Amino acid sequence: MKINKRFKRSIKNNISFYISASLLTAMSLLLLVTMYTGATMIDQGFKTIFEEGNVENAQFTTYTAIDEEGINTIENTYNTELEEIHYVDISEESYTLRVFAPTDKINKYKLLEGEDISLDNEILLNRDFLKQIKF
Repeated sequence: MKINKRFKRSIKNNISFYISASLLTAMSLLLLVTMYTGATMIDQGFKTIFEEGNVENAQFTTYTAIDEEGINTIENTYNTELEEIHYVDISEESYTLRVFAPTDKINKYKLLEGEDISLDNEILLNRDFLKQIKF
């Protein structure tokens, strides 16, 4: 009985400490859960983007072109996908614009706004790039 009374008296005398400790613990847990949830959502978002766009894991250049039979052999042997990618760099004073030909298997693009290209002389531009460049 004495321990029970001493416990109640200790809580009564130090109520602000116990409330503060409880609030700090609750806020710490809330912060931890929020950070974990945010990191999980970001991770899932990137995985989705990488899977839908089939983002490349490696890039290499060959001295001579690999013929279709060689590409098929490499793809089947190593369970991978290869695709020839063509691009040209256009350098200006404050930026370099890399223009790619559309790809079918690797690094597929996702249209966020506007219309897809329909002619050979059309290009798609990244909206973040457009925000930074003053024409």
